[in-house]
Amino acid sequence: MVTCGADALVKLWEGDEEQEPKLLEFHDEAVRAVAANPKGGNFASASEDCVVKMYAFPGGEFEGNVTRFSLPVNAIEFSSDGQLLAAAGEDDHIRIVTLSDNSIFRQIRTAFGPVKSLAYDPEGIYMACVSYDGTLEVWDIEENASVFRKKKSVDPSTGPTPSCAISWAKDGSCIYLPGSNGCVWKFMRRTWLESRLCEGKHLKALACVAVSTCGRFLASADVGGKLVVWSLSKERALAETDIGSSVSSIAWSSDNGVLAALDVDGQYFLWKDMTAGKHGGKSKDREKVTAEKEDPKDFLSDEAVDVDDDEEDIDDPHDFEDDSRGSLDDFIDDGDNEQEGTALQSERRRRRAADHPYDPLNTYRTTSLQAPQRQNAFQPSVTPVESGRRFLAYTMDGCITSRFVPESGHYSIDIAFHDTAKHPARIPMMTDYYGYTVAALGGNGAVFASPQRSEKSNSVVMFRPFDGWSSNDEWMFHLPVGEEVVCTALGDSWVACGTSKHLLRIFSSGGIQSSILALPGPIVSLAGHEERLMVVWHCGCPISGPSGVEQQLEFAVYTLTDNCKLFGGRVATSPGSELTWVGWTEAGVPATFDSEGELLLFNSSFGGTWTPVFSAKRERKSTSERYWIVGITSTQLHCVVCKAPATTPQVMPRPVLSRVDLSVPTLASDPATVDLEKENLLHNLNLENARGLLASGGGNSGQDEALRVLQASADKCKLRLFASACSADRLPRAYSLAESLNLQKALQGALEIANRSKLYSLSSKLQVLLENRLHLDTLRKAHLRTPTATGKTMLPESPAVETPEEIRTPGVRSDSQDSLHPNPYARNWDSLDRPTNPFLRPKKVQRQ
Repeated sequence: MVTCGADALVKLWEGDEEQEPKLLEFHDEAVRAVAANPKGGNFASASEDCVVKMYAFPGGEFEGNVTRFSLPVNAIEFSSDGQLLAAAGEDDHIRIVTLSDNSIFRQIRTAFGPVKSLAYDPEGIYMACVSYDGTLEVWDIEENASVFRKKKSVDPSTGPTPSCAISWAKDGSCIYLPGSNGCVWKFMRRTWLESRLCEGKHLKALACVAVSTCGRFLASADVGGKLVVWSLSKERALAETDIGSSVSSIAWSSDNGVLAALDVDGQYFLWKDMTAGKHGGKSKDREKVTAEKEDPKDFLSDEAVDVDDDEEDIDDPHDFEDDSRGSLDDFIDDGDNEQEGTALQSERRRRRAADHPYDPLNTYRTTSLQAPQRQNAFQPSVTPVESGRRFLAYTMDGCITSRFVPESGHYSIDIAFHDTAKHPARIPMMTDYYGYTVAALGGNGAVFASPQRSEKSNSVVMFRPFDGWSSNDEWMFHLPVGEEVVCTALGDSWVACGTSKHLLRIFSSGGIQSSILALPGPIVSLAGHEERLMVVWHCGCPISGPSGVEQQLEFAVYTLTDNCKLFGGRVATSPGSELTWVGWTEAGVPATFDSEGELLLFNSSFGGTWTPVFSAKRERKSTSERYWIVGITSTQLHCVVCKAPATTPQVMPRPVLSRVDLSVPTLASDPATVDLEKENLLHNLNLENARGLLASGGGNSGQDEALRVLQASADKCKLRLFASACSADRLPRAYSLAESLNLQKALQGALEIANRSKLYSLSSKLQVLLENRLHLDTLRKAHLRTPTATGKTMLPESPAVETPEEIRTPGVRSDSQDSLHPNPYARNWDSLDRPTNPFLRPKKVQRQ
């Protein structure tokens, strides 16, 4: 066990009551806080000399200074994974340090003065703190933003010393605070709804609370010296005792069998017999403990509770029956020796088996395994708050910036476009009175959403058009209590919001609630493009694999003009990664980017699959580079390159966009043609998606021309590969490349290359291939001109387009018509209307 005090000493106590503690004299002034790493191996101390120090365990060897403040440090707290250490004091800010290199991971500026207590969220998302005036404030660490605050939530009379200890539930579902009226305040996660519990035992203000290691019990102590142990499931007292002096801190042992308490006079107490409410008498340094010796590792290690054969430590609904003593016999072994303890355990098992026979259909004694955590919902292209500024949205069109204004106490929102020619009029700045945390930017407007701050401050969604024709074009909706917006998306004439209740709420740009869809699982993210909306949600529990946690995600693409689903399926991610960005390419192809730096594009072939087109690990110049996605074209990735540990760009100065070529991970059969192979695969991907978009009717009037340009670019690359294969005398490879050519002119060029290379066997096969292509072309034209039942002649949907000059071959006539489909052997010409095309819209049935 480790203690500290005003004598500037850190004391490491052994289990023997007669043994003097080991003194660690490394601070110059009073030590105000100590904390143990939950993963073991070391512990830290904070002092009035403004330094946080680290020690090894169990030897107590000094490892070095972690960080230094300008004013005294009052509180320190380790993260649940033991990788980060949070410290705070009279400097009006919370500093989170990465222990691997002692670098500053995050610095949070508090709003209500010095901090005297910290509590790290077990999931590592939130940080709770209590200031000198008793105000509770909860911060989102990643966003660096305050998500909840409650003034005068604890008794400010406890003074500036860290005697107000707050505690999270072990599963992170809520946070417990010592109340000034003798009760414990409970605040639920995310909603921050408050409730009172543990009333009727304390007559004075509470000083600290602590949740047991197993998470089933809560200990509370007041300024008068009274300690009470509560059952969280039944919310009633199980045992109580009085140590006679004001308590400054309490801590549970790892097996939940001992509760340690330290008073303001420097005496500590080990409460073992919680049933009888006894404690030993004080000595000049510590109490005279009971005969049973305690292992000091019980107070430093945060390992899981050992579960033996008799399952004494498993929570049971039949435990703690309503008796006058509030017995804890079912989980505390109070025997004086091992034999007596074994006899007592056997007797308890016998009584429990007699009172509660085993029922295989209703068994409660099951060991709980912690399931892998699902990733939280996110808004693409949002940055955390840094120096009072953040990006709420950053796209290829423009950005939405939020800036804190100290004079007003609110944030100011500015919307700016990169191309002023498209949007010459400047959008007026807007004052943020609701605390918007997510936003989406479109060509016609912007949508903003805020989370639920309290029971009286509901989540809000607001749309602001750019080119309004009325003086009151903006609209706003308040969501019900307990439901908040977690992500938004914007299209040409619609607004979509995903909420914490697994709902997808769709609005028109005029503010009409057009649809409300219940999703099969928790929503992850949204992305909009013109009339299309992509939705990603959890379709199952994550799976722990050899590379980490595998998220089970599913997606669907809807067209909101027709209110129909175009396609969908599972989302592909790298092993052990999470999604960090969801969006669209400029051509309207869905794309995803994960935490491992893999960019994937949707592929309309094979019934709808995903193709990797970029890897940050392969392309980065150093291991410290991080890529923050902004947008994607058909051949390039537009991003901001950040330097580790930063993963997002800073707002000021404005980040510089970098262009990185997309690169498909191909296998190198010939090192000289690796780049051409990558370019060929990328052309094939873009071509398949363009055909799917054209077949679905989602393209514009110039989509047919764009398809012919893509075909010409792809054939140009294939002809270069064809020439390389001919030079290397790899005739089967050359013939396969010729079969994949899209345009007839390109096939004629391949035939000429074979003739010039004097590869006559290849030339004869290409001649047959060309004749078959011409024959199929003739059949297609004849079918298109066949009269229909109405007597009208079917004409081609689009006129012939002149073949680009770049793929013409000198000496070859150009009077023949190009084929509109690449390979007659791979598929028939009418396969554009096949029902397996994921881009194909369902046909509407016209009423007579």
